[in-house]
Amino acid sequence: MEKNVFGREAGGVESYDLTRLDVIVSDHHEFMRDLICDVLRALGIRKVRSASDPWTAAQMFNDRPADLVFTDWSPGFDGIGFLRLVRDMEGSADPFVPIIIVTAHTELRHVCVARDAGATDFIAKPVAAKRLYARICAAIEQHRAFVRTRGFFGPDRRRRQMFYEGSNRRKADDDASAVVAPCAPRKSPCEPASGSIA
Repeated sequence: MEKNVFGREAGGVESYDLTRLDVIVSDHHEFMRDLICDVLRALGIRKVRSASDPWTAAQMFNDRPADLVFTDWSPGFDGIGFLRLVRDMEGSADPFVPIIIVTAHTELRHVCVARDAGATDFIAKPVAAKRLYARICAAIEQHRAFVRTRGFFGPDRRRRQMFYEGSNRRKADDDASAVVAPCAPRKSPCEPASGSIA
């Protein structure tokens, strides 16, 4: 069978027509921003907007929401602040949008901060085209319910559905304010491709 550019079988579960996807890339390093934008365009995404700071990205997003956001998080670039602005139910154009943090700061504590701020996913720099595509596929395929508690709003941090019959040991399970936000799975503008992506 014919394979796509990442070695997966063409027409398989992970081969999508990404032409209608609208993406925002926010990174203060021009080279990295251009690299990510170029990879996204090579994947067939026609609407790729970029911003050199999180506040411009937030304005772009509120003016015209994107289907997917990639944002840097590094010293001098408050990607977590941007993430919190977008996840704000009151002021955001779409608080449910998938947001992927792209950073060179990959220590576990940074991953936890991003997760706890409502990030959908996390990519370590330097980025590779295959990894970007895998994260796009995950955003399309793996819809997670959104959870709102007193201190958190974002995608459910539990990635696996597991059957458990024991007593609830999580503090949030006993917290009456922990509810799943009314969130139907996002309708993706992507459709499975009949051939390879290019």
